[in-house]
Amino acid sequence: LKEAPLLAKQLGSLAGSARWVEALSLWKRSALHGSDALALNSAMKACERGSQWAMSLHLFHEASSRPDRVIYSTAINACARGRFWVLALP
Repeated sequence: LKEAPLLAKQLGSLAGSARWVEALSLWKRSALHGSDALALNSAMKACERGSQWAMSLHLFHEASSRPDRVIYSTAINACARGRFWVLALP
């Protein structure tokens, strides 16, 4: 996907301002075209920062690609932010 770097940048900007609704919408549209792990992580982070920890975990579980350490870390942070850190345990 040649638009992946631009997508990741847009999602990163939305994540930085906790604009999770917009980030989720953008990620869902891009997921149809094979978005990458960086885009997934940015969408998860936007949800986490917008106090939508459950949505962040939903994205984590719905990911078609195998999660890397960064995505696991974002999922753990979402659990911690939602005060459900026990969900982060294996």
